[in-house]
Amino acid sequence: MNNKNIILDSNVWIYYFDKDSIFHKIAKEIINKYISDNYIIYITSQIIREVLVILTKENILENPLAPKQAIEKVESILEFTPVLFENNESNNKLKKIIKENDIKGLKIHDANIVAVALENNIDNIVTNNSDDFKFCKDGVIKQMKM
Repeated sequence: MNNKNIILDSNVWIYYFDKDSIFHKIAKEIINKYISDNYIIYITSQIIREVLVILTKENILENPLAPKQAIEKVESILEFTPVLFENNESNNKLKKIIKENDIKGLKIHDANIVAVALENNIDNIVTNNSDDFKFCKDGVIKQMKM
């Protein structure tokens, strides 16, 4: 696996866009550092959906965005971030992860991110909520805490 390939979890992108967040500055610094260190930053289609949900949800952000604004923010990411999509192989990995770890409910979304990452030989997910991925076996995903 290439250690210069990473996926940024949705919370990192939310902090990057939310100037009111206490994590905004650190998220911006982290993203800029990965870019300057020549990392390839990927995003999954699942993470795109999560970012759009959070950016437009009134009870989560102090100043939620209109759908058009949220889409513009996501499009700005896509200018430098390749998108990884689910496919048959990642779906098979997802089923295996769910069965082996007895994953239920909303945690299946996080398992899907892991399955897509593994299918694309990516073992680094950057997140500010490592609990989302605590089901991962040691060495499968190297969680880099913000």
